[in-house]
Formats: sequence, C-alpha cells, structure tokens
Amino acid sequence: MSRDVAQPAADGYAAGASAYLRGRPSYPAEAVEGLLDHFGSPSGQLVVDLGAGTGQLTCPLADREVPVLAVDPVAEMLRNIPERVRTLVATAQSLLFAPQTVSAITVGNAFHWFANAEALEDMHRCLRPHGMLALLWNERDERVGWVRQHSEIVDAHEGDAPRFKTMAWKRVIDGYPRFAEVATFEVANPWPMTRSRLVDRILSTSFIAALPDAPRKVIEDQALALAETLPERFDYPYRTRVWIYERH
Repeated sequence: MSRDVAQPAADGYAAGASAYLRGRPSYPAEAVEGLLDHFGSPSGQLVVDLGAGTGQLTCPLADREVPVLAVDPVAEMLRNIPERVRTLVATAQSLLFAPQTVSAITVGNAFHWFANAEALEDMHRCLRPHGMLALLWNERDERVGWVRQHSEIVDAHEGDAPRFKTMAWKRVIDGYPRFAEVATFEVANPWPMTRSRLVDRILSTSFIAALPDAPRKVIEDQALALAETLPERFDYPYRTRVWIYERH
C-alpha cells in the first residue's frame, strides 16, 4: 500500500474506535516481557508504538515504565489511550522524529497496513544503530469451529484489504536488507470475552466498520447469531506471534 491505512480503513477505524477498544485483545505478559528482553534498559530511551490504535500494546508497555509514545494516523483511536501516555498523530511513512533518536519501535496488529519500502525507510531513519523493531499479531485459532465461523463472517467482506495471514508483509520486510530478523516466538493468549464483546470484535474490523448501515446491519445480525451459540462468558483462543528485527 502507498499509504499507512487506506481511506476506507481509516474511516472504519475512526467510526469503530469504541468497538475496537471493547473487542480487541491486549498482549500477554510473556510476549511483552519477551520483546523487552531484546530492548535492554528503557532508561533514557524512546520507544515508539506505531499503529498504536486504542493502546492494546501501548498500555502494557507503559505499565512496565517503558518510555513509550503512541503513534497512529487516526486521532479518534488515540483518544481512547489514557492521558498518562503521550500520543502523536502521524504515519509510518512520515514519522516526526529526528534521525537516530528512537531506540525501538513496536507494531501491534498493524504492520500489514504499511508493509512497504517507504515506511521501512522512515523507520530505519528514526531508529538508532542496532535499534529494535518488534512486530506482533494476535492470531485467531481457527482450529476451533466457532472461531472459524468468525473468520468466515469477516473474510467475506475483506476485498483487497491487507491481512496478516497472507504473510505478504513478511516478504516485504525480509526483502529489505537494512533490518535483520533476530528472534521470533509465539505464546498463547486466551482472552476473556463476552457475547457482546465478540460482536464488537467483528464489527470493529476496519473494512466492516466502514460499510454503509444496511450491509453492516446484516453482519451484525450474523455476529449476534454466532454469539448466541456461545456461553455469556468465555475465553477467545488467540495466540500472540512476535517477530523482532534489528536495524543495520
């Protein structure tokens, strides 16, 4: 993509920010601690959480006293982040930092939106030598029947939207010689869920949130029907997948 978030997706995220906050999982302690092991001491550093959204990764970092700045192109998303955390409206392709002033960049469930050479060049420009770039995704466990139904509801409307599961983003960064992969791991992330939050999770998908009212109502009815087959409270079976790259 030539832009961080295609305009329909940006509109969807702006319209669905509250549902996104309610329905999206955070990241497990094991994953956060694992990436911080590669970052070293946070003292005197600046960590940028790029594509921060409503703070699902920003807040666990801030809770560990990491000097994190949340960056996202959609201001409506950033307004959901606690005031104690600094925020900045900017894109991955036009980061507002001086060269070599950022110690590490984290990207949670977002890199597939801006996996292109222009964004990688600007991240490389901002990072200090040997700075770290950590890419994380919460992936649904589609071996579970109702999770597979969730995916079927969503996938029917994806069009040409970039998705993590195609792994196109991986081919882009692996073909960029100035970042080298140094670690990859995954951890279980069962996320406490309710029926209403499952509906929020489905409706907060960018290309669904951007739909007109009538087709979005059809999807909402499908989501409600799926939710009715589940207990009121349950765990959503996610696994968090992490890739860590070093700036060369």
